[in-house]
Amino acid sequence: MGHETKLLSFIFVALLLILSYGHVTDSVQDAADADPTHTGKAFLAQVLPYFWLMFIILSVGVIAVVVFEEIT
Repeated sequence: MGHETKLLSFIFVALLLILSYGHVTDSVQDAADADPTHTGKAFLAQVLPYFWLMFIILSVGVIAVVVFEEIT
């Protein structure tokens, strides 16, 4: 797999994560609001945004590493 293909795939994954962030967090929050007695849903609604941001940051970091290796 060439460098261009790797870079494009990482950019595509990062864009998907960024664009889906709001939808995923809203869906989980709606599920938690619909059933407030279910503590697992409430916990997931609190934790998921941070995990999602972590995945976004990691994917952007991988893109940065690939670009840096491509430049040098």
